[in-house]
Amino acid sequence: MAQQCEVLLIEDTSTPSAWFLGHRLCSMGFRTAQARNSDELTRLMDRPDLPFRAAMVSTSVPSERLSQFVAPLRQHLVAGEVTGLAVGRAPAPEIRNRLREMGFTLALWHPCDDHTLRFQVNQAVARARGEKAARAELRAPLAWQVSVHAGGRRKKAQVYNLSKRGAFLETARPSMVGAEINVELPLPNGRTPLPASVVHTNVPGNLLSPCVPIGMGIRFTDPSPTVTDDLARIVEERSLNLLV
Repeated sequence: MAQQCEVLLIEDTSTPSAWFLGHRLCSMGFRTAQARNSDELTRLMDRPDLPFRAAMVSTSVPSERLSQFVAPLRQHLVAGEVTGLAVGRAPAPEIRNRLREMGFTLALWHPCDDHTLRFQVNQAVARARGEKAARAELRAPLAWQVSVHAGGRRKKAQVYNLSKRGAFLETARPSMVGAEINVELPLPNGRTPLPASVVHTNVPGNLLSPCVPIGMGIRFTDPSPTVTDDLARIVEERSLNLLV
């Protein structure tokens, strides 16, 4: 039996853009399928099992063809069985309105770094699977380079996502669950060291989540109201740029 796809790439031209996007996704652990026209899309939708949970449509699809091109997918988008992402250069307001009307909710506007791509696809797949977020607060992807102080040592890490209460740090050397660390974040008033504790890790082994970076999830320890407000503002502004 063929391996189930997680992400559908919709691209109506022979340009290599969808191929490059698919290559990036595969390198992150996702599986992909591609539809270059409405006939290919219809054949995918006619399969007895729904082979994907996230669908990406290129904003290079001409506006006059957009609705017709993705019509076979629309009922699945509206029903929440598939989450739609618009990918490419940010289009004119009328095109964004059309995308929203068709059920596309998330955006990946170029240029798009790997952290944002991974985060948005994971978010899309989780929504379509009906998975409830384990964390109440809003999270957003970032690509900050930060310093982590743990056990008298200093190491570099990269922020994968951030909330006002915590973050996930991509690092090849995550600290153990329960470890107390300090992480320096580039906040509006300068680099700010925040105490935190490690609440979970993603490391090679049987429990590895292949579509999530190697690293550790941390929870900030009693951040000040000013820091919490700064973090909440950063996350909210970043999240708004990830919506169609």
